[in-house]
Amino acid sequence: PRTVVGDCVRDIGGGRVREVACDGEDTRGPRFEVVEAVAVRADCPASTALYVRLGGNRPVGCARPL
Repeated sequence: PRTVVGDCVRDIGGGRVREVACDGEDTRGPRFEVVEAVAVRADCPASTALYVRLGGNRPVGCARPL
């Protein structure tokens, strides 16, 4: 399954993320919510703390800490 805007993820290292529940049940490591999809990283909001590969014509997911 692909990550999409609205999904929550955690950084598992090595440039990879794992989708997690947004309700806070997964307490392992920092969690982020993908809030926007853009064409290039520079278009992400200033609050972006993690970039996620999404695919499609807006392949960059901008994720903020939860």
